[in-house]
Amino acid sequence: MVALVNVGVVRAVWRPLLIFAVCTSLQVSPRAAEEIEALRASDPPRIDGLLDDQIWKESPQVRRFIQTEPMLGDPASEPTEVWLALDDRNLYIAFRCHDDPSTITAKELARDVSLGQDDRVQVMLDTFLDGRNAYWFQIGPRGSIGDALVSENGERFNKQWDGLWNGKAVINAGGWDAEIVIPFKTLRFRPGQTRWGVKLIRHIKRREEVAYWPETDLDSFRFQVSDAGVISGMEGMTQGIGLDIQPYGLVGYNQFTNGENEPVLDAGLDAFYQLTSGLSTALTINTDFAETEVDLRQINLTRFPLFFPEKRDFFLDGANYFDFGSSQQRLIPFFSRRIGLDPEGNPIPILWGGKLTGQQGNWNIGVLGISDDPRDAGRRDFFVGRVSRNLGAQSSLGMIYTHGNALGDATNQLVGADFRLATSTFKGSKNVSLGLFALKSFTEDLSGRGTALGVQFLYPNDFLKVEAGFQQIEENFVAGVGFVPRKDIRNYRASTRLGPRPQRLGIRQVTFGGGIDYITDLEGLLETREISLLPFALRFDSGDEVGFDVTWLYEYL
Repeated sequence: MVALVNVGVVRAVWRPLLIFAVCTSLQVSPRAAEEIEALRASDPPRIDGLLDDQIWKESPQVRRFIQTEPMLGDPASEPTEVWLALDDRNLYIAFRCHDDPSTITAKELARDVSLGQDDRVQVMLDTFLDGRNAYWFQIGPRGSIGDALVSENGERFNKQWDGLWNGKAVINAGGWDAEIVIPFKTLRFRPGQTRWGVKLIRHIKRREEVAYWPETDLDSFRFQVSDAGVISGMEGMTQGIGLDIQPYGLVGYNQFTNGENEPVLDAGLDAFYQLTSGLSTALTINTDFAETEVDLRQINLTRFPLFFPEKRDFFLDGANYFDFGSSQQRLIPFFSRRIGLDPEGNPIPILWGGKLTGQQGNWNIGVLGISDDPRDAGRRDFFVGRVSRNLGAQSSLGMIYTHGNALGDATNQLVGADFRLATSTFKGSKNVSLGLFALKSFTEDLSGRGTALGVQFLYPNDFLKVEAGFQQIEENFVAGVGFVPRKDIRNYRASTRLGPRPQRLGIRQVTFGGGIDYITDLEGLLETREISLLPFALRFDSGDEVGFDVTWLYEYL
């Protein structure tokens, strides 16, 4: 009876939201995108941060940067000039950031560190011009570079990805300059498509200023793709033969204190082949993860497992094509860290693996097969297949299948489907989305009660942010290559925030709101209840913030 009541409640709540989201997804009134044409470089520039190459003597293609903060719609406080050029193998981008050099904020030198406290420029490239996915690159005044994969129109941001590219920057008497080179073999794109999406961003830290080309507004996601401009003239690119081979070998000799000796001999291979401009394959044999970045130390004060992000290059390449459901949901049907690592995080030898990822038309494809060797448990084989279809401007429908079990000896399979309705043009420029997913696992010696399902509504805009969701995970649900921190639960959550911008007394934005996270078991017994209240939070033009929040937490142990 309890289950029937809950299902009825869910239907009553989400049916009008579903109708609402369908209606909003039909309200598409895209504005005409600003367009520039890439210069053709007969003599490639030298990437040294000095804009003295012949190609940069042409007139800049972009000069009109418009603020979103602090003064929405005003021109950027400091002039910025950008050139974009290409030859057969590379895309080149140059920035001239006019400024007083004594006021430039530039502290970081390392790769992939946060530049949130530095001046910086950023580039987003929507190579399929689909308004959903993009490559993101940034560089600071001292040459610190970083990159990421953007998907779901900015809702997902994978900072762990590392691409093959380079950038240099130099501070000079007129400000600072930067040059970037991005090989086309680093990117995936649709052959014959001569127009790409592009978005350019400049941050001036001392003023807490953010300026964009093309102009955008405060309701955009931080890295929204759908409102990007267009770069034309993307012709004649080549990815070479599209083959990269990375072999490794290890030779050594161990001498033990008991007098025994042991030779060491190991070898392996990683190979990457660009099957088409949009699809790539990867093969690994006896994989070596010796250069993988270590995890940050975490202290677990809960009874649930900690989440550690993937950092191994073989799995990060094309990882966005395996994303399932919403970025806010609390289970992941495919979590690549289950492969090649034991539950304590110790490496397990990977015997071989193969992968196919990319886009073909409106289809997004991810296929992975791996075999590892825990030795004491015998060889483990894994297979993951993920496919989704783009619908309309921002919506999609997809399926996932996994085979293999890193959590135990029982055989495990999982199938699921997800559906996303979204638009970035509701009432002009507002974002709104509704996501649904359902999963079913099949595990040896477990029958029944092996499903998981959820729904989520997002209205993530500047003045009003609303999030509401429901998720149910049954007690016998097992994701053999996934991450499920908690089972046998129903999870209801909702939150709302208001963020007016008074533009006086140096206050940039005032935020207040609250939310609730309510978790019961499948019989309705309350396990966790968290109620949060934000009476106020102030963000000043100086970048300082002050706030006060209260949280009431109940846990049934």
